[in-house]
Amino acid sequence: MRRTQEASKELGLELITAVIANTADVKQATSSIISKVDAIYVTNDNTVVSALPSLTNIAIKHKVPVISADPSSAKKGNVTVAYGVDNYKIGLATGKMVAEVLRGKKTSAMPIKVMDQPDEMEGYINEKQLTDYKLKVPNYVREVLKVAK
Repeated sequence: MRRTQEASKELGLELITAVIANTADVKQATSSIISKVDAIYVTNDNTVVSALPSLTNIAIKHKVPVISADPSSAKKGNVTVAYGVDNYKIGLATGKMVAEVLRGKKTSAMPIKVMDQPDEMEGYINEKQLTDYKLKVPNYVREVLKVAK
């Protein structure tokens, strides 16, 4: 959350947050902020991602774009844009680390793996929502995103 707050401030955006404790809170939290926001950003929070349809149903009704840090949510839910670490590549990297440990390498001797390289990322756009919301995505962004199906 700290990095999101810092990035929002840097970009001159007002960040409006809603606190949730469980998946049942997602619908109520979304309803409480929907009239106050221009877009909704969903982090890789499992609780929110699990209840994504209740969030996106409200957002679509109000024509509020949803941007998700979980690329798989573009395949499961009606998010407008999704961009984040490719979960398959996380699994591959984790498997390689496990193999090293099984070969006897000490975890304390292993570097922390940060998945932040462009080839480790995955992204999708929802063309229908972009059209419905009259949003334009620059070509340089389109070059790294696939169309969600």
